[in-house]
Amino acid sequence: MTRAMRQFKYYQAYYYSFFSRELYQDVFRNWSGIGFSYIFILVLWLSIIGNLFLIPTVMLYIDDFKQVLHQTQQIEITNGHAQISQAMPYAVYDPNNPQRLIAIIDSTGKTNPEQAAQGHYFVNGQEILIFPEQQNIQSVQTDPQSVPITLSVLSDQVLTENNFMSGLGFFVLFIIILFYIIGLVLVYLFRIFQVLIYSVLGYLLFKRKKYHPNLEYSQVLRLTAMAITPPIFIGFLESVVNRFLNMPVGIMLMLNILNFIMAMSYLYFGFRVNRTEPPIEQSQTPTASVPTDR
Repeated sequence: MTRAMRQFKYYQAYYYSFFSRELYQDVFRNWSGIGFSYIFILVLWLSIIGNLFLIPTVMLYIDDFKQVLHQTQQIEITNGHAQISQAMPYAVYDPNNPQRLIAIIDSTGKTNPEQAAQGHYFVNGQEILIFPEQQNIQSVQTDPQSVPITLSVLSDQVLTENNFMSGLGFFVLFIIILFYIIGLVLVYLFRIFQVLIYSVLGYLLFKRKKYHPNLEYSQVLRLTAMAITPPIFIGFLESVVNRFLNMPVGIMLMLNILNFIMAMSYLYFGFRVNRTEPPIEQSQTPTASVPTDR
Protein backbone atom coordinates (compact mmCIF):
# COMPACT_ATOMS: atom_id res chain seq x y z
CA MET A 1 0.00 0.00 0.00
CA THR A 2 1.39 3.39 -1.01
CA ARG A 3 1.45 5.88 1.87
CA ALA A 4 1.68 9.66 1.78
CA MET A 5 3.92 11.56 4.18
CA ARG A 6 2.54 11.50 7.73
CA GLN A 7 1.07 14.77 8.97
CA PHE A 8 1.26 14.26 12.75
CA LYS A 9 4.22 13.50 15.01
CA TYR A 10 4.04 11.41 18.18
CA TYR A 11 4.02 14.42 20.51
CA GLN A 12 1.17 15.99 18.51
CA ALA A 13 -0.86 12.78 18.71
CA TYR A 14 -0.93 12.95 22.51
CA TYR A 15 -3.08 16.07 22.25
CA TYR A 16 -4.99 15.58 19.01
CA SER A 17 -5.99 12.01 19.90
CA PHE A 18 -8.77 13.50 22.03
CA PHE A 19 -10.68 15.04 19.14
CA SER A 20 -8.94 15.14 15.75
CA ARG A 21 -10.57 13.34 12.83
CA GLU A 22 -7.52 14.17 10.69
CA LEU A 23 -5.16 12.46 13.16
CA TYR A 24 -7.04 9.16 13.09
CA GLN A 25 -7.11 9.29 9.29
CA ASP A 26 -3.38 10.02 9.19
CA VAL A 27 -2.59 7.16 11.59
CA PHE A 28 -4.74 4.78 9.56
CA ARG A 29 -3.46 5.75 6.12
CA ASN A 30 0.05 7.14 6.47
CA TRP A 31 1.70 5.87 9.66
CA SER A 32 3.81 2.74 9.45
CA GLY A 33 4.34 -0.11 11.89
CA ILE A 34 1.90 -1.38 14.51
CA GLY A 35 2.01 1.45 17.06
CA PHE A 36 4.03 -0.32 19.76
CA SER A 37 6.90 2.20 19.67
CA TYR A 38 4.33 4.99 20.06
CA ILE A 39 2.91 3.27 23.14
CA PHE A 40 6.39 2.79 24.63
CA ILE A 41 7.27 6.49 24.32
CA LEU A 42 3.91 7.45 25.83
CA VAL A 43 4.38 5.07 28.77
CA LEU A 44 7.99 6.24 29.25
CA TRP A 45 7.07 9.93 29.44
CA LEU A 46 4.16 9.37 31.80
CA SER A 47 6.28 7.18 34.07
CA ILE A 48 8.94 9.89 34.27
CA ILE A 49 6.35 12.57 35.04
CA GLY A 50 4.60 10.32 37.55
CA ASN A 51 7.80 9.56 39.41
CA LEU A 52 8.55 13.26 39.76
CA PHE A 53 5.72 13.29 42.30
CA LEU A 54 7.62 10.65 44.29
CA ILE A 55 10.85 12.65 44.65
CA PRO A 56 9.67 14.56 47.79
CA THR A 57 8.59 11.27 49.37
CA VAL A 58 11.92 9.58 48.56
CA MET A 59 13.82 12.55 50.03
CA LEU A 60 11.65 12.37 53.16
CA TYR A 61 12.53 8.69 53.65
CA ILE A 62 16.23 9.41 53.16
CA ASP A 63 16.15 12.28 55.67
CA ASP A 64 14.26 10.10 58.14
CA PHE A 65 16.84 7.33 57.97
CA LYS A 66 19.60 9.87 58.46
CA GLN A 67 17.71 10.96 61.57
CA VAL A 68 17.68 7.33 62.75
CA LEU A 69 21.46 7.20 62.37
CA HIS A 70 21.82 10.59 64.05
CA GLN A 71 19.92 9.48 67.15
CA THR A 72 21.46 6.01 67.38
CA GLN A 73 24.97 7.25 66.42
CA GLN A 74 25.47 4.10 64.35
CA ILE A 75 23.97 0.79 63.27
CA GLU A 76 26.38 -2.10 63.04
CA ILE A 77 25.61 -4.81 60.48
CA THR A 78 27.45 -8.08 61.06
CA ASN A 79 26.61 -11.34 59.28
CA GLY A 80 23.30 -9.90 58.14
CA HIS A 81 22.28 -8.84 61.65
CA ALA A 82 21.77 -5.24 62.84
CA GLN A 83 22.78 -4.04 66.30
CA ILE A 84 22.73 -0.70 68.13
CA SER A 85 24.25 0.33 71.42
CA GLN A 86 20.93 1.46 72.92
CA ALA A 87 18.48 -0.82 74.69
CA MET A 88 15.77 -2.25 72.44
CA PRO A 89 13.00 -1.68 71.48
CA TYR A 90 14.33 1.76 70.55
CA ALA A 91 12.00 4.34 69.01
CA VAL A 92 13.16 7.27 66.87
CA TYR A 93 10.92 10.34 66.74
CA ASP A 94 11.04 13.43 64.55
CA PRO A 95 12.82 16.15 66.58
CA ASN A 96 10.68 18.81 64.86
CA ASN A 97 7.48 16.90 65.56
CA PRO A 98 7.83 14.70 68.64
CA GLN A 99 4.48 13.03 67.96
CA ARG A 100 5.66 11.58 64.61
CA LEU A 101 7.31 8.18 64.88
CA ILE A 102 10.08 7.63 62.36
CA ALA A 103 11.37 4.17 63.18
CA ILE A 104 11.52 1.35 65.67
CA ILE A 105 14.64 -0.75 66.10
CA ASP A 106 13.95 -4.03 67.84
CA SER A 107 15.53 -7.45 67.47
CA THR A 108 13.90 -8.79 70.64
CA GLY A 109 10.51 -9.55 69.03
CA LYS A 110 8.59 -7.34 71.47
CA THR A 111 7.25 -4.98 68.77
CA ASN A 112 4.07 -6.14 67.01
CA PRO A 113 3.32 -5.35 63.32
CA GLU A 114 0.75 -2.68 64.18
CA GLN A 115 3.30 -0.75 66.24
CA ALA A 116 6.02 -1.17 63.62
CA ALA A 117 3.81 0.17 60.83
CA GLN A 118 3.27 3.48 62.62
CA GLY A 119 6.67 4.70 61.43
CA HIS A 120 8.58 4.68 58.16
CA TYR A 121 11.11 2.06 59.22
CA PHE A 122 11.25 -1.04 61.35
CA VAL A 123 14.63 -2.69 61.89
CA ASN A 124 14.01 -6.15 63.33
CA GLY A 125 17.57 -7.40 63.29
CA GLN A 126 17.56 -9.40 60.04
CA GLU A 127 15.87 -6.90 57.74
CA ILE A 128 14.70 -3.33 57.37
CA LEU A 129 10.98 -2.93 56.66
CA ILE A 130 10.00 0.27 54.84
CA PHE A 131 6.35 1.26 55.28
CA PRO A 132 4.35 3.57 52.97
CA GLU A 133 3.78 7.16 53.94
CA GLN A 134 0.02 6.65 54.24
CA GLN A 135 -1.77 3.51 55.37
CA ASN A 136 -5.35 3.43 56.52
CA ILE A 137 -6.06 2.10 59.99
CA GLN A 138 -7.72 -1.10 58.75
CA SER A 139 -4.76 -2.13 56.59
CA VAL A 140 -2.33 -1.49 59.45
CA GLN A 141 -4.38 -3.67 61.78
CA THR A 142 -4.80 -6.55 59.31
CA ASP A 143 -1.86 -6.68 56.92
CA PRO A 144 0.60 -3.77 57.04
CA GLN A 145 2.22 -3.20 53.64
CA SER A 146 6.00 -2.92 53.62
CA VAL A 147 9.05 -3.23 51.39
CA PRO A 148 11.71 -5.44 53.02
CA ILE A 149 15.48 -5.03 52.64
CA THR A 150 17.23 -8.18 53.80
CA LEU A 151 20.44 -7.26 55.60
CA SER A 152 22.17 -10.49 54.57
CA VAL A 153 22.69 -9.02 51.08
CA LEU A 154 24.82 -6.25 52.58
CA SER A 155 28.45 -6.63 53.53
CA ASP A 156 29.53 -6.16 57.13
CA GLN A 157 29.63 -2.43 57.83
CA VAL A 158 28.93 0.28 60.34
CA LEU A 159 26.27 2.72 59.17
CA THR A 160 26.61 6.29 60.33
CA GLU A 161 25.00 9.53 59.26
CA ASN A 162 28.11 10.46 57.30
CA ASN A 163 28.58 7.27 55.28
CA PHE A 164 24.90 6.47 54.73
CA MET A 165 24.75 7.45 51.03
CA SER A 166 27.89 5.48 50.20
CA GLY A 167 26.60 2.36 51.94
CA LEU A 168 22.95 1.46 52.46
CA GLY A 169 21.76 4.64 50.74
CA PHE A 170 23.46 3.63 47.50
CA PHE A 171 21.86 0.20 47.75
CA VAL A 172 18.41 1.75 48.31
CA LEU A 173 18.95 4.05 45.31
CA PHE A 174 19.85 1.01 43.20
CA ILE A 175 16.68 -0.76 44.36
CA ILE A 176 14.57 2.30 43.45
CA ILE A 177 16.04 2.44 39.93
CA LEU A 178 15.63 -1.31 39.50
CA PHE A 179 12.00 -1.18 40.58
CA TYR A 180 11.41 1.74 38.22
CA ILE A 181 12.76 -0.22 35.24
CA ILE A 182 10.78 -3.34 36.18
CA GLY A 183 7.64 -1.25 36.64
CA LEU A 184 8.15 0.47 33.29
CA VAL A 185 8.51 -2.86 31.49
CA LEU A 186 5.43 -4.32 33.20
CA VAL A 187 3.29 -1.28 32.37
CA TYR A 188 4.48 -1.37 28.76
CA LEU A 189 3.67 -5.09 28.44
CA PHE A 190 0.24 -4.45 29.95
CA ARG A 191 -0.45 -1.70 27.39
CA ILE A 192 0.67 -3.99 24.55
CA PHE A 193 -1.68 -6.70 25.81
CA GLN A 194 -4.42 -4.08 26.05
CA VAL A 195 -3.83 -2.98 22.44
CA LEU A 196 -3.95 -6.59 21.22
CA ILE A 197 -7.22 -7.37 23.02
CA TYR A 198 -8.93 -4.10 22.08
CA SER A 199 -7.83 -4.39 18.45
CA VAL A 200 -9.46 -7.82 18.16
CA LEU A 201 -12.66 -6.45 19.71
CA GLY A 202 -12.58 -3.45 17.38
CA TYR A 203 -11.99 -5.62 14.34
CA LEU A 204 -14.94 -7.86 15.21
CA LEU A 205 -17.31 -5.05 16.22
CA PHE A 206 -16.54 -2.15 13.92
CA LYS A 207 -15.03 -3.55 10.73
CA ARG A 208 -17.40 -3.51 7.77
CA LYS A 209 -16.31 -5.18 4.57
CA LYS A 210 -18.01 -2.73 2.26
CA TYR A 211 -16.49 0.27 4.09
CA HIS A 212 -13.04 -1.25 4.79
CA PRO A 213 -12.39 -3.51 1.79
CA ASN A 214 -8.58 -3.56 2.04
CA LEU A 215 -8.17 -3.35 5.81
CA GLU A 216 -4.80 -4.46 7.19
CA TYR A 217 -4.47 -5.64 10.81
CA SER A 218 -1.50 -3.28 11.31
CA GLN A 219 -3.92 -0.41 10.64
CA VAL A 220 -6.24 -1.73 13.33
CA LEU A 221 -3.34 -1.93 15.80
CA ARG A 222 -2.30 1.65 15.06
CA LEU A 223 -5.87 2.88 15.48
CA THR A 224 -6.14 1.00 18.77
CA ALA A 225 -2.88 2.50 20.06
CA MET A 226 -4.30 5.93 19.28
CA ALA A 227 -7.71 5.11 20.75
CA ILE A 228 -6.28 4.13 24.16
CA THR A 229 -4.21 7.32 24.38
CA PRO A 230 -6.97 9.47 25.97
CA PRO A 231 -7.85 6.76 28.53
CA ILE A 232 -4.15 6.38 29.39
CA PHE A 233 -3.90 10.10 30.13
CA ILE A 234 -7.14 10.04 32.14
CA GLY A 235 -5.94 6.99 34.05
CA PHE A 236 -2.65 8.74 34.78
CA LEU A 237 -4.51 11.71 36.30
CA GLU A 238 -6.66 9.30 38.30
CA SER A 239 -3.56 7.62 39.74
CA VAL A 240 -2.09 10.99 40.73
CA VAL A 241 -5.32 11.99 42.46
CA ASN A 242 -5.55 8.57 44.13
CA ARG A 243 -2.13 9.08 45.75
CA PHE A 244 -3.57 11.98 47.70
CA LEU A 245 -7.20 10.88 48.21
CA ASN A 246 -6.80 7.07 48.46
CA MET A 247 -10.06 6.45 46.60
CA PRO A 248 -12.13 3.31 47.41
CA VAL A 249 -11.70 0.21 45.28
CA GLY A 250 -15.27 0.50 43.97
CA ILE A 251 -14.66 3.95 42.55
CA MET A 252 -11.39 2.88 40.94
CA LEU A 253 -13.16 -0.11 39.34
CA MET A 254 -15.89 2.14 37.99
CA LEU A 255 -13.28 4.52 36.54
CA ASN A 256 -11.53 1.59 34.83
CA ILE A 257 -14.82 0.54 33.24
CA LEU A 258 -15.38 4.10 32.01
CA ASN A 259 -11.85 4.12 30.57
CA PHE A 260 -12.62 0.92 28.67
CA ILE A 261 -15.82 2.43 27.26
CA MET A 262 -13.86 5.55 26.29
CA ALA A 263 -11.20 3.50 24.48
CA MET A 264 -13.76 1.52 22.50
CA SER A 265 -15.62 4.73 21.62
CA TYR A 266 -12.44 6.28 20.22
CA LEU A 267 -11.72 3.07 18.33
CA TYR A 268 -15.18 3.18 16.78
CA PHE A 269 -14.51 6.82 15.89
CA GLY A 270 -11.28 5.74 14.19
CA PHE A 271 -13.06 3.14 12.09
CA ARG A 272 -15.85 5.57 11.31
CA VAL A 273 -13.66 8.36 9.94
CA ASN A 274 -11.69 5.91 7.79
CA ARG A 275 -14.59 4.47 5.90
CA THR A 276 -14.30 4.07 2.16
CA GLU A 277 -17.67 4.65 0.58
CA PRO A 278 -18.59 1.85 -1.82
CA PRO A 279 -19.11 2.82 -5.45
CA ILE A 280 -22.66 3.66 -6.41
CA GLU A 281 -24.12 1.04 -8.68
CA GLN A 282 -25.78 2.60 -11.70
CA SER A 283 -28.84 0.77 -12.97
CA GLN A 284 -28.83 0.12 -16.66
CA THR A 285 -32.24 0.65 -18.32
CA PRO A 286 -32.77 -1.23 -21.55
CA THR A 287 -33.19 1.01 -24.57
CA ALA A 288 -35.97 0.26 -27.01
CA SER A 289 -34.78 -0.71 -30.45
CA VAL A 290 -36.06 1.48 -33.27
CA PRO A 291 -37.29 -0.48 -36.23
CA THR A 292 -35.69 0.44 -39.48
CA ASP A 293 -37.14 0.21 -42.94
CA ARG A 294 -35.42 -2.19 -45.19
